[in-house]
Amino acid sequence: MWGILRLCLAVMVSIVLAACGGGGGGGGSSGGQADSNKSSGDFTLSASSLSFTAANAASLVASQMVSMSNIGSSVANVVVLIPQEAASWLSVTVAPGASYATVTVKPAGLSAGTRSTTVRVSSTDAAYNTLVSKDVTVTLTVGSTASSSSSSSVPAIVAWNSYDGTMDPASYGALHLAGGRLGSFTQIDGSIADTLPASASSSSVSSSSSTSSSASSSSSSASTAYFMDYMTINGDGTLRLDSSVAALNRSLIRGVNSSVQNPTYPRSLTFLARVLPVAGTTYDVNTRLAEFELAFGSSRVVLVLRGDANSGNVRLQTPQNGGSDLVAQLDMSQPHIFQVTVALTDASSGTINVYADGNPVPIIGPFTSSALYPTYVVGQDHIQFGDNRNVAFRSDLDWMIWTDTGAWTPAQMKGKLPSGLGVTTGY
Repeated sequence: MWGILRLCLAVMVSIVLAACGGGGGGGGSSGGQADSNKSSGDFTLSASSLSFTAANAASLVASQMVSMSNIGSSVANVVVLIPQEAASWLSVTVAPGASYATVTVKPAGLSAGTRSTTVRVSSTDAAYNTLVSKDVTVTLTVGSTASSSSSSSVPAIVAWNSYDGTMDPASYGALHLAGGRLGSFTQIDGSIADTLPASASSSSVSSSSSTSSSASSSSSSASTAYFMDYMTINGDGTLRLDSSVAALNRSLIRGVNSSVQNPTYPRSLTFLARVLPVAGTTYDVNTRLAEFELAFGSSRVVLVLRGDANSGNVRLQTPQNGGSDLVAQLDMSQPHIFQVTVALTDASSGTINVYADGNPVPIIGPFTSSALYPTYVVGQDHIQFGDNRNVAFRSDLDWMIWTDTGAWTPAQMKGKLPSGLGVTTGY
């Protein structure tokens, strides 16, 4: 996921990214070079990587300046994209008049280790169509005295990331990030092209073209759809997931990957989602409700929700390498709030619990293993949902939230959920 900051020809990528405008300011560019960039929307950044060091969880001991220059006249806006996974330690404040923005590294509460993320700076036209994008790597190293995020005391205000089903997930503002910023999910192309019936092709969601150039190009054909063709805003605060229009639909929606080098443990996550069945749908092993994947650099947890009456219609997919699914049964004809907690003690060891509807006893777990199933993208964290199987998914997603401040129980979460989500019965 990306937090998105739109600036009028002014960008900040470290502590100060100088104001830029009309080819002047922020870096002493030559007029000739600016003219040569007018048609492409190109620009120049004075640095492509930044490093910060925090001696402990409270102090920052380094900052750097990155300037932006040589902006062509075809550029109407500059957009800064910050990975959602970096929201706990990286923030952006826009100066009055948007003449510049301040990016602040906040090590407070982080465990010791080195974190690295990519901030994307893009020039756009007046309609916010991307012209040119360039990346800046921001690295934060926290000393060994940093406090652990596994405190048994729940914060007075939990730093939630949330999606409430009122907007296309890939639209700016759909994602509410910890710290009060807004962002969006990122579209991930499917592994194969999905051939849709003509009727389904014409009704595919078109918003994918605005976020991912690869998604845009791959969905240009009326008979091919990789992404978002089965996600529709219902208008009642829910998102319809319906991949039954395509026999094979392997497309996903994912938080943009953020790398964490040499992380220290424990690490933890609490994830909740409210999922509703679709009335009139016949659920069986080939028609399911939803799937969520939580990845932690070296290991991953996958929650699969089936809509049939099978005794294993709630499943943790192979949580242990070489093991088998862990299952539970619920009446899936009714809406449910599912909660997953993960507490890692090292890269492949930890404990997983799955709860339903705020009940204190987990329906799956506690499951503890020293050989958790490895993630498919080693060294990166992400949260994703969508259709990644050769079966149909059909459900309504009301909301989903998550925090890395701890692996909290339902009792600890009562009264702590974000306001405005909608139905939160049990919490």
